[in-house]
Amino acid sequence: MPSSSALGATEDRPTGHGPDIGLALQPLHLAQLICEADPARGMTVVARNAARWAPLLACRPDLLLVPVEDRAAVLASAQARRDPFTTVHAVPWNRTALRLERAALRAGGRVTLIEDGVGCYRKPQPMTLKQRLRQLAYRVVDGTRYAEHVAGRTGERNVRLVSLVPDQAAARPRPQALDVEPFRALLPQLAAPFADFARWRGHPVFFDTNDVDSGWLSLADKVALLRELLPAGPLVYFRHPFQTTSLVGHIEGLVDLTDEARGWNEMATFVIAPERIVSAFSSAAITLRHLFGLPVAHTTLHEAFLARTGAPGYAIGPDMAALIA
Repeated sequence: MPSSSALGATEDRPTGHGPDIGLALQPLHLAQLICEADPARGMTVVARNAARWAPLLACRPDLLLVPVEDRAAVLASAQARRDPFTTVHAVPWNRTALRLERAALRAGGRVTLIEDGVGCYRKPQPMTLKQRLRQLAYRVVDGTRYAEHVAGRTGERNVRLVSLVPDQAAARPRPQALDVEPFRALLPQLAAPFADFARWRGHPVFFDTNDVDSGWLSLADKVALLRELLPAGPLVYFRHPFQTTSLVGHIEGLVDLTDEARGWNEMATFVIAPERIVSAFSSAAITLRHLFGLPVAHTTLHEAFLARTGAPGYAIGPDMAALIA
């Protein structure tokens, strides 16, 4: 099915209806795919960090990781299939995900929508004109159902939503609860390559936000505010996956371990086992508590940033604020 660049292929892969197909653009997606994948069927996972994640998944040979650069080959194969399969993803605005959905449904299969992060607990906003035009274009060209939020995909035949905290999710009707036990059962094996992080055990962890890159405030203003708000170091520091500007060198006491974390900051934090994490409004608190089973306190900074900058991106609302606090 996938090209020869697939990682983790096995000769004894189950045949018949499958494998299913998942899309993992961040570690939270991958963890949920581990929960959703049926080992008896197998799953091809189109992944952004396939080369870094594949060695961690030796304990799940049914998961075949394919670099996202090879997504066209996976899509072409999926579109040619006539056996029912399931597509699992978290991004109903992503064209590849939507086209994989379409292939599954045309083959008599199903779609499962997992969570992309804390935004799943924020009430969806009205789409902009640009988003509505994109929705129309995708419908006409691909025959797909574009949405800016998983809540926009409820009530569809053969489309299922799951959630880590379903009673607080924004979607109506409520999603089903994600069964996290398959992931937790693998945690000792998944965490083993991160054992070196135990040297920081108990230290607080700061999850940064790509707010400067998003134009919410300047780097200078961010540094000035964080110097007031952050606890005294040493403070383990993880950059946001899409962040280009590091705070190291601007704020004393930050220990940047991002590059050691293999693209999986939450797994490294699980090994560190901090009593407290700090962020503007990171979904890491939800992930660590409800997926990893790690009780952790969370100091959120979004209110201070909103008061100082007025940037609407920090206005997460009381429900979401209570969930991640």
